[in-house]
Amino acid sequence: MLIRNVALVLFCAISSGLAARPATGADALGQYALRNPDSIKQYKTNPHIVREMVNRLVMAVTGEPDVAKAWGSLVSPGERVGIKISAAGGELFTTHHDIVNAIVDGLAAAGHPRSSIIVWDRSLGGIKEAGYRPSVDGYQVKAIAPHDGYDAKAMLSAPLAGKLVWGDFEYVGDTGKMPLFADTDATSNVSHFSKIISSDVDKVINVPVMSISETNGIAGCIYNMTIPNIDNWRRFAQGSRFGAGSLAEIYANPLIAKRWCSI
Repeated sequence: MLIRNVALVLFCAISSGLAARPATGADALGQYALRNPDSIKQYKTNPHIVREMVNRLVMAVTGEPDVAKAWGSLVSPGERVGIKISAAGGELFTTHHDIVNAIVDGLAAAGHPRSSIIVWDRSLGGIKEAGYRPSVDGYQVKAIAPHDGYDAKAMLSAPLAGKLVWGDFEYVGDTGKMPLFADTDATSNVSHFSKIISSDVDKVINVPVMSISETNGIAGCIYNMTIPNIDNWRRFAQGSRFGAGSLAEIYANPLIAKRWCSI
């Protein structure tokens, strides 16, 4: 089901001040900033302060008086919710566990069962070090399975050919076992979206980590919703501009553009 686009951009910044207010010069974009120097000390977050920051930001942006009504104004009761994180950075560079927990708590207050919420990334290499404990947290934590995790019918074509590798949907070989060396020279100008984004969720809350990708340059909100959600993605990293134009086109695809809230 395709749903309306909610342009919600929130920043939980680590600095001074506690007032939730529109970020300077960003009022038209709906961007808000909240800063608290006590939210992180010696690289460790304070869960209580982080939760307060997330809650106050969501209420400020929506204009609702409490957290349940704020999240309820963004995500309807029947919508399936996904939270797209960045999970490749280990303890210090994976999306903060406490921010995700605060979002899930707010969604639960709005009537969404914790067990129905999907938190995901292409791979989950950094989540254990970052404090994620699926059996304790109560929500689903998923990676995109190589080959089988992509939707055969949710395709994105572009006039850029990429060499297919193990894990891509159209890769020909033993899809259940990673080869030591590539055994195909096949190329394709088609990518497939993950099943999570194409069929498992109706609304996505995008919680990226600002980083630098070796293949795509600065990696933030747009990167987090595009490259990690498709296969045969290497073709979009060509040229001197790190695929900047291609990422915008992928982001505009209805499978992404009509599902996101960005935090």
